[in-house]
Amino acid sequence: MSLLKKASIITTPTAYAEDYLYSIKPAFALGSSLTSSPVNLSNDFNANGSSSITDADTFTSTGGSLDGITSKTSVYTLTVGRRFQIEIQGNTTSSGFTLGAGNGNGDEYGSGFGVHTFVSLHAQLWIRQRTSGTTNITKLSIQEVTDADFHFDRNSTGTRLNEDYLIEDVPYNFVINSEDFSQSTWLKSNVTITSNSIIAPDGTLSGGKILETTGSSNGHFILDSLSLAQNITYNFSAFVKKLNRRYVALQNSYNSNNGSIAFFDLDNKTIIYTFSNGDGGRVFSVSDAKIESAANGWVRLSANFQSNVAGDSLVPSLVIADSQWSTGFSYNNTYAGDVTKGVYAWGLQIVKGDQPKDYLKTTDRLDIPRIDYTNGEGSILLEPQRQNRLDYSQDLSQWGNKSDTSVSASTELSPEGIANAYLLENTGSPSAFLANNTLTVTIGTTYTFSFFVKKVNNTWVRIGHVSSATTGCWFDLDNGVVGTVNSTSATIEKYPNNWFRITNTFVATAGAGTAVAFIGISQVDGSTDAETGKQLLIYGAQVEEGSYATSLIHTSGSAVTRSADSANNAGNSDLINSTEGVLYAEMKALADDATNRRISISDGTTANRMYISYKNFTNQIRAEVISSSSSVFDATYSANDITIFSKIALKYKLNDFSLYIDGVEVANDTSGAVPTGLKELAFDDGAGNNDFYGNVKSLMVFKEALTDLELEKLTGYNNHELYMNYYNRLSYLGLVEEYNVESDINNYIL
Repeated sequence: MSLLKKASIITTPTAYAEDYLYSIKPAFALGSSLTSSPVNLSNDFNANGSSSITDADTFTSTGGSLDGITSKTSVYTLTVGRRFQIEIQGNTTSSGFTLGAGNGNGDEYGSGFGVHTFVSLHAQLWIRQRTSGTTNITKLSIQEVTDADFHFDRNSTGTRLNEDYLIEDVPYNFVINSEDFSQSTWLKSNVTITSNSIIAPDGTLSGGKILETTGSSNGHFILDSLSLAQNITYNFSAFVKKLNRRYVALQNSYNSNNGSIAFFDLDNKTIIYTFSNGDGGRVFSVSDAKIESAANGWVRLSANFQSNVAGDSLVPSLVIADSQWSTGFSYNNTYAGDVTKGVYAWGLQIVKGDQPKDYLKTTDRLDIPRIDYTNGEGSILLEPQRQNRLDYSQDLSQWGNKSDTSVSASTELSPEGIANAYLLENTGSPSAFLANNTLTVTIGTTYTFSFFVKKVNNTWVRIGHVSSATTGCWFDLDNGVVGTVNSTSATIEKYPNNWFRITNTFVATAGAGTAVAFIGISQVDGSTDAETGKQLLIYGAQVEEGSYATSLIHTSGSAVTRSADSANNAGNSDLINSTEGVLYAEMKALADDATNRRISISDGTTANRMYISYKNFTNQIRAEVISSSSSVFDATYSANDITIFSKIALKYKLNDFSLYIDGVEVANDTSGAVPTGLKELAFDDGAGNNDFYGNVKSLMVFKEALTDLELEKLTGYNNHELYMNYYNRLSYLGLVEEYNVESDINNYIL
């Protein structure tokens, strides 16, 4: 039997969604439904407040804060911390309803008919109407998800290096609630929204119905408000299907009355016209409009928009029309709406650049795992919380101190692959630099300053934390090497198209009001002298507390914090054997920073667990097995460099423990008990501490203790081939940001 077949859990950088990092083995699996079939609300639920259960499948309520129905714990309970899937179908006269858990006023898990997946925080489920009305439920299924997917949390957005080795926002779709337009993040003008009304292009019941109201002020549209960067092209796209209105427009403006627009005919699948507009010095341009056929009778509309206004709260809108507008459309052409007229819409997306990327679903845009390609192949990226303390990371023209330099927007492509780099030029002085003097740091604290730079006609560049040659670090852009270092440390890393990321780690010697971050042009190594006319391209400045640089955090006017990555609560007692087994990971550290970073199997506490980790000593790997709070196996291995990937396997069995690293057994023990009650795989120490921060290519759990030969092969140099066919077959399916891919995975098991 192959090692892949022996593994009970396999996690590789393949599939993910908001709140989840999917394991590719086992495939998505559901337990039996906890609710009655057919629906029997009287048997399974109690009515609360003004609600009443009027039939086996129907309840009514006035929509008060506690009105609704709550599951009877005597019939079933939701196990706290476990993942569940709810499918609910039917109809309602209320404006909508929500699903949640608690005693009628707890945590909300979803809204409307369809399929919802969540991790339960309470034992009881509730269903509550938003307004008064009657809800008829034709199907209600509540099932525990029994796979090995990780519950993922970051509570912020982030960036990564994508498969094209370009910096990319995660998520790259800037729209919030890209499918549910009933949410408060979408403003509605003279329209009503009914979510989950029609089969969407992806085959799910998630398409929204948009109907006009009788009002005529400012047309009929839904809109959102986003703060978009200056002079960057954004692509705005939406999937639309005709109900009984033929004409639809995509618009972008700084308010509801001015802006640019692309106008489409749904019957003929044509672009009628595009129109750019401006007001008070603002310029809103539109270009490259497209209408393309999609599945299930839908079309995808798209157009590129750009504004010359930095930080303006721009308004992307989807507009319904009753007739063809004339070129130069304005809202003078409004009309009285018809409550029976409208369109279907789904999958609104705004991305940087001039191409409509593959659609990516969003809700709150938080908690999306990152698959990073910094090392050429995909790996799961987990980073600690960091804050970019610079107020402007991208629009470097906002940096206030320009000492004999000029900085201007460039048409050159940045490491994002779009035209948002800046040109830095020496305009005269022998000592030329660009500085940000709004930086606030704490004296005695370690920070890392990083910058992306590209040579135009000058070889040497320096960066530092105060405007002084004695604290700078110099970098050679011809040879990609670090020169003089007058701080703690410095690094240079090559990116595509001759870009480099340079870093300077320093201990702050000046605090608020006196600290600055600067980048300078130099003639030679160690010199502050520069030559008039010399130029560099610059992008992506960051100052963060810590001894190494992490992924870029965009800022535009103030400091921004990226929260820590957390992935836990995977697996269960069916997939993890307490008697014997193996925990395996191919991983590397972000830095040799002398902190404990662990991956564990546990009973949910520190009493019974095992882990592999990077230790709080330089370049040390540790593995430990703990049974009934007693350490029964504890091994430490000194690695050459923990920032290079290693293949690590920890075997456990009664009186038989061993640690293999890169094909070699480095420690063993022939006595000791095994832990009991093992049920959870997590990127931490088993109790929510010592979170793992690093890159992981593969994480596996085996329910049996492998032989020495198998462990050598698993951790050996050629083990990559053991699972890459499996990984590639899944990657070929495009299993990213999909909620319905898990059921397909079984068909591709080797």
